[in-house]
Formats: sequence, structure tokens, C-alpha cells
Amino acid sequence: MEQQDGEGSGSSERRRRIVHQAADLVGATAGAVIGGLTGDPVGAGLGAAGGSLATSAVTATFDELMQRKLSRREQARLSTATKAIVAVIEANLRSGRRVREDWFATDQTPSAATEIAEGALYAVSREHQERKVPLMGQLVGNLIFTPEVDTAYANYLVKQFDELTYRQLCLLALFNLDIKATGKYPLRQQPADGTAGHEPVIGVLQEVLDLYRRTMIQQVRPSGGNDILLTVHSINPDKIRVVSGPGGWLTALIGLPGAIPASDVSAVAHLLR
Repeated sequence: MEQQDGEGSGSSERRRRIVHQAADLVGATAGAVIGGLTGDPVGAGLGAAGGSLATSAVTATFDELMQRKLSRREQARLSTATKAIVAVIEANLRSGRRVREDWFATDQTPSAATEIAEGALYAVSREHQERKVPLMGQLVGNLIFTPEVDTAYANYLVKQFDELTYRQLCLLALFNLDIKATGKYPLRQQPADGTAGHEPVIGVLQEVLDLYRRTMIQQVRPSGGNDILLTVHSINPDKIRVVSGPGGWLTALIGLPGAIPASDVSAVAHLLR
């Protein structure tokens, strides 16, 4: 009968091999965090805070997925996402945050952390918009420290992220209240009625409408309340705001707008002027 992870010398050796493979992948600094998993002195302090459990789940999932028949580009995406997740784990631990305990319960097989990591890493291995890949790392790395988001909703957020385009993530950054308050990106202040024939504008408005239908954004009325958006021609870009729910959580967990280059946000804003 095969021994479970954490039991016996064979399991211990396999975990050690995964750790050193991941350390090679993510570099010496993040590798120090992973080191807590094997009891190596360099990682012992952070491992005590729960980082070893988190990195174990992520790197074990990475190891398993890498055994599949993947193209070089798919392997590169897995590598990039895993590196991003471990870097976020390291940053959170050093800032004093604690790993959520509910994702590492011993009576769960697989653990919730492994389930989320597998879903996210498998998704990014197939992601053709490669600018999304490190952002998925941000999302998963921060979910590991956010017990306010239960496992079912975390799976939902990963699925929603997978279905969004990179430009829609730029839109979430653009419609963030903190960015709106700066006035850095002035937007059209009336509905887009006169955009027929302007395909680039219509295209981005369709993506805005999709975010609305996913309940990630709303269009606020100056007099109070929110507009109902039925077509792209109802959209008033200056009045769009990210709202609490999936849009708010994705914005916070990914770290928008800061996680996206300002030039990408600006390019989207240009179409909405």
C-alpha cells in the first residue's frame, strides 16, 4: 500500500526532490521559503509560519503537471505561474500575514490548496494570453492568505479569471475607484451611441458589457442608483465602477491596478475616451 505524503522515508525523499526542483525554478530567495518544507535551516523560520505547507502544495502540483506531455511553451507558463505564486507567498509571510489553516486540513485528500493550485496551474498552462500568467500567480498566492474567501468561492474566482481576457483585467484596473479618483485616465462622459463602425471601440465595449453581466462592474447614476446595461450603446465609461463581489475580489487579490503596466491600462483608456 502506498504511503501518504509525510509518512516514511520514500515520501520524505520525494518531497525533498520536489523542493529542490522548485528552488531551482524560482531562484534562491523564494527557494529559501520553500526550504522550510524539508527542515533546511534556511527556510525554518518562514516554514513555522505555514509557508512550508503552502509551497509544498504548489510545488507538488507543479511537479505532477510537469510529468504530463506538455509543449515547451506550456512548461514555461507553468514555471512562470509557480514562480509568481511562491514569490507572493514569500512576500506575504515577510509582511507578517498567516497562511489560512482551512486549506491544509489533514483530513482532506487532496487538500483545498492542492485543488486550487491544480486548477489554476492547469488553466495557465493552456493560457494563450501570456500576460495573464503571472497575474494568476498573484491571485492564487494571495488566496492562500485570505480565509475570508471560502474554497468554493476561490474556485469560482479562479474560473472567472481564466475566462476573462487580459484586456478585461486592464478594464478592472481602469474602473478601480482608486484609479478613478486620480483622474489619470479621463474617459468618455456620455453613452457610446455614435460608435457604429468603430470596431476597436465596439470590441472593448463588448468586453465591458461582459464584465457587467458577470456582476463585476456597475454603471452609477449621478442621481443615485445604477443603470441597467442591455447593449454596448448604453455604456457611459466615465460612470463605470468595480463593485464588491467577484470584480472587487479579483481586483484586490491580483493587486490591480499596480500589477498591470500603466501603458496597457492607458491603451485601453484611449479607446474609451
